[in-house]
Amino acid sequence: MMFSETAGHSATVEIRLRAQGMVLRVAQVGEESLILRDPCELPPCDGLIEIVVDGHLDCYPIYLHAGITPGSQFIDFRNVSAPNSDERQALLFDDDNAIPGCPF
Repeated sequence: MMFSETAGHSATVEIRLRAQGMVLRVAQVGEESLILRDPCELPPCDGLIEIVVDGHLDCYPIYLHAGITPGSQFIDFRNVSAPNSDERQALLFDDDNAIPGCPF
């Protein structure tokens, strides 16, 4: 039996949720829900999902319409359009904490 060797690639993936000045680790993200690695508590608020694959960052603005309740790891959200730079500052963070690679 002959085996062929192929150069495989295993991507390095990191998923985070930024909301209310916090950075939360995410285990999985879907179209309108995510699973947190560590539960926390947040009121309904705007947030930003960051997905880093092999060093390339993509950002997705969301709204946590039900917030996050204590002990809950399964979180529903709504996608929102990318805010302009003034709205981004007001909603998420100031320029000192801006994320390189995020287009807004």
